[in-house]
Amino acid sequence: MNVELSMCLLDWINPDNIYWNGLCDNPSEGAIRLLEKNPDKIDWDMLSDNPSEHAMRLLEKNPDKIVWYWLSQNPSAIHLLLDKNQNKIDWDGLSFNTSEGAIQLLKNNQNKINWHCLSQNSSKGAMQLLENNQDKIVWHFLSQNSSKGAMQLLENNPDKIDWDLFSVNPSEHAIKLLENNQNKINWRCLSRNPSEWAIQLLEKNQDKIDWRCLSRNTSEHAIKLLEKNQDKIDWRCLSRNTSEGAMQLLEKNQDKIHWQFLSGNYSKHAIQLLEKNQDKIVWFSEPWLRLYGLSSSPYIFTYDYKKMKQNCMLFKEDLMKNRFHPRNIPKFKDWRVNGFEINSLTSL
Repeated sequence: MNVELSMCLLDWINPDNIYWNGLCDNPSEGAIRLLEKNPDKIDWDMLSDNPSEHAMRLLEKNPDKIVWYWLSQNPSAIHLLLDKNQNKIDWDGLSFNTSEGAIQLLKNNQNKINWHCLSQNSSKGAMQLLENNQDKIVWHFLSQNSSKGAMQLLENNPDKIDWDLFSVNPSEHAIKLLENNQNKINWRCLSRNPSEWAIQLLEKNQDKIDWRCLSRNTSEHAIKLLEKNQDKIDWRCLSRNTSEGAMQLLEKNQDKIHWQFLSGNYSKHAIQLLEKNQDKIVWFSEPWLRLYGLSSSPYIFTYDYKKMKQNCMLFKEDLMKNRFHPRNIPKFKDWRVNGFEINSLTSL
């Protein structure tokens, strides 16, 4: 008997507060099961962009509701859907897709590639396509691409680098180029860069730091720099920061938390802080901020152990009959069943 591992919302979350658009963005299995029970509340745009295997299962059952632009970008969808529905592919969306299957489709249909989108694609296959079609590269977008292939192309064409976007690029090779061209650095963009080398460069040039951007930076090194300069922290931005270090700072400064932004923070640590401050949670979304509320967090679901126990009771009797069948008596000692010592087994 195949017993499903039941899931439920955390016991402190009221189902009436669920924001359904946000739930469609949630990759957890619990979210998809809840959506399956409430199909009239599904936002199919959002679900088509959801990379979880559980979302794929629901989309497969409802192919007429798929939004193909978003699905074409979705790396989880390629082997399940796109190769069966090539006439429905959105080639702009597919040009973003990093999966091997998507790249193979693009190689076979190069006249349909959106080169703006492909220049942002970090996959090895995309880099091979760009290397063979350098006249079609959009260097503005390639400048923020941190893949090894992109770095090689940019190093060979430094005159084509967009230094604003390049300043966000976390690649080690990008940082070396930035160090040698500090007059071209966009310091606001560099403040968003999570690489250790970028933070070291910022530490040496603290007068040029954009503290608002740094407050969103999830890097452990960025958090250490913020800890030393707490008077410069942008607490609204820090409330959106998903790092554990950011949560520790917020926990010590709860009067400075922006609760709407924290409510849209998908980290496990944010959930723990919100549980202690349930009256301050903002449940609804601000799509223009790409905030879909607490409903998007995979950490709002847990296993429903009570339901799982009930499910197990369905086959309890069959299990006991199987385990305690006379043919299994010689195994009781290894199973540590009380009263079955080696001597008693020998006498049987």
